[in-house]
Amino acid sequence: VIAVINAVDLRNLFLIGNALVRRFQVIEVECPSNTTDVEDIVNALNLNTHIKVFDGIIKYVNYLRNNSKLRGQVCISTGAVLNALRVINGMIQIGELNPSDESALLKEFNEALKSSLGVVNTRVLHKFKEQLDEFLRQNQGEH
Repeated sequence: VIAVINAVDLRNLFLIGNALVRRFQVIEVECPSNTTDVEDIVNALNLNTHIKVFDGIIKYVNYLRNNSKLRGQVCISTGAVLNALRVINGMIQIGELNPSDESALLKEFNEALKSSLGVVNTRVLHKFKEQLDEFLRQNQGEH
């Protein structure tokens, strides 16, 4: 039997009892800290037709993953990024999002990412807007 459990549920597992817990082998998978997975997703989804567009998103994910204000509070997982990229790509495909408007693209990605994370703590979610604003200010010359 193979099971996947997140860190919160793992802590709750000990409430079940030692007899059950002893039968599990715990293999911890760390949260990604670089963007290799994001680059692989962009290539796998054939998003490289808009590679310039997704360059900003890759930089933003790197910024979030290495941000001291979010570290330890939320994991920007590969699955969450994949879901957000699918949403963004769909919006571009149907003409709902202009790929040349990088600021709007990052704002939509930020919202899609937040909804993909599975986080309900509003204080943590509010930090994403703050971090996006700070990221945009720092990279203003590139946009």
